[in-house]
Amino acid sequence: MKKMLLFVNILFFCCLQGQTVNFDEFFEHSTLRIDYFQTGDRDTEIISFDQFYLYPYWSGNPSSLVDDMNLGQHKVEIYDSLSGKLIFSKGYSSIFAEWQTTDEAVRGYYRSFSASILIPLPKNSFKIVFYSRNRMNQFVEVFSTYLNPSRMRIREENLNRVYKSKRFWYNGNPEKHVDIVILPEGYTKKEMKKFRSDVKHFIHVMFSLSPYRKNREKFNIYYVIAPSPESGIDIPEDGKYSQSLFDFSYGSFGISRYVLSFNNKMIRDVASVVPYDQIYVIVNSPKYGGGGIFNLYAVCYNKYAPGKSSNLADYVFLHEFGHTFGGLADEYYSSKVAYNEFYPPGVEPWEPNITALLVPENLKWKHLVEETTPIPTPWEKARYDSAPDPARLRNERYWGKVGAFEGAGYSSKGLYRPYLDCIMFSRNTEGFCPVCREAIQRMIDYYTK
Repeated sequence: MKKMLLFVNILFFCCLQGQTVNFDEFFEHSTLRIDYFQTGDRDTEIISFDQFYLYPYWSGNPSSLVDDMNLGQHKVEIYDSLSGKLIFSKGYSSIFAEWQTTDEAVRGYYRSFSASILIPLPKNSFKIVFYSRNRMNQFVEVFSTYLNPSRMRIREENLNRVYKSKRFWYNGNPEKHVDIVILPEGYTKKEMKKFRSDVKHFIHVMFSLSPYRKNREKFNIYYVIAPSPESGIDIPEDGKYSQSLFDFSYGSFGISRYVLSFNNKMIRDVASVVPYDQIYVIVNSPKYGGGGIFNLYAVCYNKYAPGKSSNLADYVFLHEFGHTFGGLADEYYSSKVAYNEFYPPGVEPWEPNITALLVPENLKWKHLVEETTPIPTPWEKARYDSAPDPARLRNERYWGKVGAFEGAGYSSKGLYRPYLDCIMFSRNTEGFCPVCREAIQRMIDYYTK
């Protein structure tokens, strides 16, 4: 048995070694932005290229080129044409994937959404492969082709002449730090001082919380001075429309609080004035709302009370970045959403903080569960459902324990969360649960080690 375990360990180590990629052998220290369109309905996805852009930097980690975290609704892989070696991969999600679960898509309507991926610029010709998950959460190839950087029409636009940027929190080389760019939406030129104040407030909130607090030196935070023609953003249900820079709007997919923009290229253009791994957009609106899609962008409204220890806007800021940066799922199950079977029954979700518990002994966060904690973990769910009050959860027998508590991912039955309460479950700013903290830490390490 010991010899078998040794063989397995050696084999695993060799597999990991096989994934090692020498950055300077295959890539330039610059970024190729590939803009493309995702078109289709619930069961169809068509990918078509739009444009290619070159940035004079690469902000990703040269030591983390092959993404093995298995997160996201999509994945892109880059293969060197000469050797056939996998030299880059990245998981991400999209507005298109969310739209595919809406009534409109289910009825067979086709729509197109702009999207982008950022890869380090390959030195040689390469094969690019796009994958999306099927209803069983398996990655299926959607499109592939070969590209040659020397023959591609790549645009090299310098938007620093148009939009100025500032370093709010800087610790060094972007390639070894998590780089976040914060964009203003619905702030006029006269309101830029307010925007800077909002950036200061929300970053203070983020760095006051674990695991961000102990990793402060691993982040670079930038913001861009990009005013809108008019103050505020669109609130269609109130009959309010504003000329904002990125066209963000409440009411996305029919959900009043959901704030999205379909103007992907404008967002990417303005963000490109600095090296970035993540985009955060603060919208100049007092109305509760936000949004967050894994490796796309996060959005938060800006009404908060300075000096208060608990603000709904602070919760939204942390919660949405949990989606965008950590790949975390919503753990609540009682709020209205626009999706049809966002998590199909009998299929294990890819997100690290919810589970269908199909094989309890293989629980994805089993290493954090005490031996005396039953799986699934009992709690007074019926009482909570009749009068939801997160404060009462502290009286539960398994409060403070990692387990598998039924009710998560928009589903009252069949999906489980790891902790009774968490920022991904209720509107609190007390903290992330141990499972969510671990997922965020893993992402920080991915960008910095």
